[in-house]
Amino acid sequence: MRICFIGKYPPIEGGVSAQNYWAAAALASRGHELYVVTNSNEVEDRFRQGLDGVEAANFEPQFPATGGAVRVIRPEPMTPRRMAHIPSSNPFVSKLAGLAAATIRENGCELIAAYYFEPYVVAGHLASTFTRTPMMVEHAGSDLDRLMRVPELATVYKEILRSAATVVTKPSLVHRFLGMGVAREALRFGPPYPLPSSAFSPETVPLEPGEIAAASIDEFGSRFDPALPTIGMYGKPGDRKGTFDLIAALAVLAGRGLRFNALFLSGRSQLDRMRADLRAAGLADRTTILDFVPPWRVGRFIRTCDAVCFLERDFPIGIHGPVVPREVLACGVCLVLSGEILEKQSYAHRLTDRGNVLVVTDPKEHEKLAAQLEIVVRDPAEAARIGAAGGALGADFDSFETFADAWESLVDIESPARRVPPPRTTADLLVEFTPKLAEMFGPAWPGVVAEFEAACDIDAASGDFAAAEAFCQYLTRRLDQAALAAGVTPAYLADALRFQQARLWASQDGPHDRDGHAGIRFSPALLRQMAPRRAGTVRVEPFDHNVTDLFCRPTGPVGVRTTQPGERSVVCFVRRPNLDHRELRLNASTYRLLDLCDGNRTVGDLVAALAPAAEADVLRALVDLRREGVVVLEDAAQGTP
Repeated sequence: MRICFIGKYPPIEGGVSAQNYWAAAALASRGHELYVVTNSNEVEDRFRQGLDGVEAANFEPQFPATGGAVRVIRPEPMTPRRMAHIPSSNPFVSKLAGLAAATIRENGCELIAAYYFEPYVVAGHLASTFTRTPMMVEHAGSDLDRLMRVPELATVYKEILRSAATVVTKPSLVHRFLGMGVAREALRFGPPYPLPSSAFSPETVPLEPGEIAAASIDEFGSRFDPALPTIGMYGKPGDRKGTFDLIAALAVLAGRGLRFNALFLSGRSQLDRMRADLRAAGLADRTTILDFVPPWRVGRFIRTCDAVCFLERDFPIGIHGPVVPREVLACGVCLVLSGEILEKQSYAHRLTDRGNVLVVTDPKEHEKLAAQLEIVVRDPAEAARIGAAGGALGADFDSFETFADAWESLVDIESPARRVPPPRTTADLLVEFTPKLAEMFGPAWPGVVAEFEAACDIDAASGDFAAAEAFCQYLTRRLDQAALAAGVTPAYLADALRFQQARLWASQDGPHDRDGHAGIRFSPALLRQMAPRRAGTVRVEPFDHNVTDLFCRPTGPVGVRTTQPGERSVVCFVRRPNLDHRELRLNASTYRLLDLCDGNRTVGDLVAALAPAAEADVLRALVDLRREGVVVLEDAAQGTP
């Protein structure tokens, strides 16, 4: 099969680029011809991998035995003389779309595979439209949960998703795409992460000291001493990545007189800050910072270290699922892991602190982080034991052959493999879309659903959400009988049904307010002049019973206590452009503030109306509500300045 693959690729650093590289290689190994259309040659230096001395066989893998091959095709670089226009931009979408369309026509490509919305999926959609070639779309965490929160971008992406032949996602995100109007039969489950043993294994050859010295970009001069224990970290640096927490903890160890190497494979994006912090921490004499390397060399870095830290914390993208832990475990090296990342691993129950990993619940607690790292520095043999135990777990991860099988199934868009299965029965559908109601009804659930099916003619073409909404309306009409079956009071059930209906509303696409001041941070003085308005994508529901315990926390069967009135609460349901809906419990003061946000009152008016509440508290609440998409700021009636 001939496939046009549009996306990130080396020398672009990061997980998406690595996955695209391994996907292309895996498909080529099975005899497919891959034409990778990418703008990787124009990536910024701070996100560029060093490719000096890279063998062509690695960059564009060829497989004579199967006839498969990878060919990388890149557009003309931006030059003002040939491409300048006002306002200035690099026309990535147009260049990629045009190059992809030409590539498809010249080589007879049968499928477009586009990974990451901007600019690759947009360019792929244009090329698909031009050439009438079906397109498969795959997304990452940051494009779905950051870029797609911008309404005008979300409009484009959703149109493309609804027209794609296949959309590849995770099981936990299926409902989001159904809410956007993507057909269930178009959805596919994504492949496992690739871990080729040729690149990630305990047998992978570590970097030589000379290679480390040659790749150093820190200006300290390489101080790497192979006789000392080495603490490593790789990937984009940053506060939320735990980079500077690690530097602080290593300073603690250095202050205790311990000797070690600090090795960062972190590129140039925050190089000046890292240099300054390392000097201030007294670590310049033992630290080496390396440029990013292509994915087939990452395992060599890991194997150079006695321990590799992955300390991501407070990360703003909830569905972000980094694969660094798997790579480190597969190499049999001691993994130092934050509590936040530990909880995200599907195999978290198999990880034990000081058994097969070292866990730091909160990397911001530098003394506790230093205590775990001290184990590695004082007893490298113990670190090796922990790494070997982790490596045994890594041996159970999906093989590269499994990854290749998955991709072969995905590019065969008619294959039922990896397709999101439809619910087998109405009961299954309702359990999927109203799981907490099913939990509440318990043993009575099958009978209640059977009565619903007998009483209501559900049109399968109307969609899964419509069936769930019809079920809630049916129970509302038969409130007394339904409450008796559930063993709760009718008033409690009425609250629960309103909560469920509001959640279904927030989970489906609809019009979105545009905040003309989005991204602007106002000083308190300017903020007082703005007129806040409650967003149209907000639904506020008061409840007389504690139904939030049913819907927002794992609980057992509903008990008598939760059915009693007197626990009034107000919940604000927020429908975001990417359908990552939010449910915010409002206190009485915030509820009143939101009620006053009608677009006619300035913030100064609100502060006066809410006296004696402190102005700082009102402003803080407004900033929080705006960040959550509950209110938008408009210019006051006197006109735009």
